[in-house]
Amino acid sequence: MVPVAAILCAVAAAVALAIVFQEPLKSMADRLVSSSRSPTATPSQSGFSRPVLPEPVPTRAPASVPARTSEPTPTPTPTPTPTRTPELTPTPTPTRTPTSVPDPVDLAYAAIHSGDCLDMYNTGRGMSRTAPVSVDCRGDSALNRVVAVTTSAATCPNGVGREGVSHTNRNNSTTVLCLERQFRPGQCFPGTQANRSATSGLLIVVLDCFATQLSASLGNAVMNIRAVTSASQSCPVVNGYQVANWPVLDGTTKVCATVYLVTT
Repeated sequence: MVPVAAILCAVAAAVALAIVFQEPLKSMADRLVSSSRSPTATPSQSGFSRPVLPEPVPTRAPASVPARTSEPTPTPTPTPTPTRTPELTPTPTPTRTPTSVPDPVDLAYAAIHSGDCLDMYNTGRGMSRTAPVSVDCRGDSALNRVVAVTTSAATCPNGVGREGVSHTNRNNSTTVLCLERQFRPGQCFPGTQANRSATSGLLIVVLDCFATQLSASLGNAVMNIRAVTSASQSCPVVNGYQVANWPVLDGTTKVCATVYLVTT
């Protein structure tokens, strides 16, 4: 059995120790309480402190990003090779070709048509006009009538008092007027007389009835037309004058003329 005295001694010793360690334990208790309030450490059952991790902040789930589809790699466009622009050569100003002025004679012939009458006539040395002029067929100046317009005199009708008048145009084309003389009383033409008889006559030629001299190529007489009749009729009698007659044109018409001898 333990003596009471020993027990009392042990109690006294414990009280003394408690007094001695009271202050340090209090300080330790305060620190432990302070540590429990601090977010950085939590006392463990073993008396050691461990770091207190902060509560994790809830993070927002990242928005779902659509899967990136692979895009085709673009084919690089080749850089065009620069071409050298040729220097522009100034276009020369074209020279204006002078407008060809139509020949007035060409125009005159082109204006004549079949059935027209002309004051142009054969003088025995050529035509009285360079360019034909259409006139009224009922007038005395209508000495010829156009029966055809062609390109060759060979196609004109034949007959005494008919002829083809040819004209070469500026473009080298040919215009031929087929003429038929319009015989009327009072007109004249040259001829030849021998032994008081008319032997020939140039009925296509229009002659001045008062001519007193003729070239040898025309003859030696002036034939003055007294009548134009049908071929079946007789010519009128003219006292003191010889009357000669010639079938003309297509042969159905007859010209009656007196003969005047002239010098050559």
